[in-house]
Amino acid sequence: MVRDWFLPVSLLITLATVGCTGGAEQPPSVPTLWVHCFDLTRSPDEHDLQRWADLYRQQVASMQEGDAIVVFGLHENTATAAPLFEAQSRRAPSGACATEQLQARRQFQEMITGAQAAIPRALQLPRAPRSHLVDVLNRIRPDPLRPHIKLLFYSDMLEESPLIDLARSDIRGREIQAAREVARRAGISGLELRARVFCFLDDIAGGQRPRSVNSRRSLELFWHELFAQAGARLVWFESRTLPAQIGGGS
Repeated sequence: MVRDWFLPVSLLITLATVGCTGGAEQPPSVPTLWVHCFDLTRSPDEHDLQRWADLYRQQVASMQEGDAIVVFGLHENTATAAPLFEAQSRRAPSGACATEQLQARRQFQEMITGAQAAIPRALQLPRAPRSHLVDVLNRIRPDPLRPHIKLLFYSDMLEESPLIDLARSDIRGREIQAAREVARRAGISGLELRARVFCFLDDIAGGQRPRSVNSRRSLELFWHELFAQAGARLVWFESRTLPAQIGGGS
């Protein structure tokens, strides 16, 4: 009779032990700070807003335990407005028992739920007449616990501020010079963000007339240099769908 129950009990003990100490064979991914910047001006049409919202939801769904997220609205008060959402999660340490793992998982799920609700709520707000995009770079605080930073813009990337008006000011042939001047005036030159930057643009292929006197190529050159001045690397500047390499580490 002892033998009849000894094996199941031994198996349960073994499973419980594995549950508290397992997973060490596969090193966990490095936690990431996700910074989302969403255009809340009158510029994007409904098609772009919904497309960006879908992309945003995909990115939030790809987050992992230990990641953190902050979501900024892009408008005239980008420099001072409270984030649309901000939260962080923690990863249960190796060897954590079931209760601690459950607590970490619950905290993570609450972060995901809150982040998913942030953009639909923000889209109900009145639209701003113009966007100050550069100001958001001064609001990013690198986190030593999350050395990888993903910076995502959902916008036509037309800065319209006292720094520069990319909708009306022609920068063709002087994109690099203009970017360096804006970076200097904005106080972002010399920042060490060490972020990868993804810009999801408005879909002009869908029939929308471009709002800028500048070509997409000129805008890309400008932003590539401006992000470089802040210690970040522009890796995506397209209206089309999400690049596969956005997930994982930097």
